[in-house]
Amino acid sequence: MAAFNSRLARVEEKRNMRKVTWIALGSILIVVGMITLGIPALVRMVSFIGERKGGGVADKNDLIPPAPPSIYAPWNATNSAVQTINGWSEPQAQVVLTVNLKTLGSVIAASDGSFIFENVTLSEGNNTLVAVALDNSGNKSQSSGEINIVYLKREPKLNIDSPADRQSFSGNSSIELKGQVDPQSRLTINDRVVILGNEGNFTTKWNLSSGDNTLVFAAVDPAGNQIRKELVVTFNP
Repeated sequence: MAAFNSRLARVEEKRNMRKVTWIALGSILIVVGMITLGIPALVRMVSFIGERKGGGVADKNDLIPPAPPSIYAPWNATNSAVQTINGWSEPQAQVVLTVNLKTLGSVIAASDGSFIFENVTLSEGNNTLVAVALDNSGNKSQSSGEINIVYLKREPKLNIDSPADRQSFSGNSSIELKGQVDPQSRLTINDRVVILGNEGNFTTKWNLSSGDNTLVFAAVDPAGNQIRKELVVTFNP
């Protein structure tokens, strides 16, 4: 009996030694990981291992919603109906995107929290985009900040009231150029920027040279659509 107890004690001692060895090895790996990977990367790695061991089962005790995602686009006006929307959220969260209050779809954020919605189709005019995030436990974040993208597919308006094409002037070389464009457009005449009124109306003085004078009117809207009109007027001193 004494011999049996002695062997049992030796077996238990070996088990304890193995536990101590594994604990020491694990501590060394954690320290090395903190030095080489950094604490954030190490935390993500440990979380990933924990999720794998748990089989990806949602934590029913997790009642904390993720932070609101952030979304952005490279511009706020475009002449292309199809866009790519990027953003950041809680890693592995499901991100749902809505456009003008209509759900477009959802994607899963990458391990670094980044996500991409490709081939987002816009409606003509203003488009309001909002996203929310849902974690593995079903907790829903607050809405992201809104981003607005204006989709304009038509060229801007450009009406020239005066002068008329091929109109002739004499005496005073200074004439008046008048017309209307879309209010948010940028207007140039012979590459000179013209100040617009609130309704897009413009009136500006122009000095003519003797003979034929070519006037090039060009309007460009915020989406990059443009229209160009050219006319010739004649001045006889």
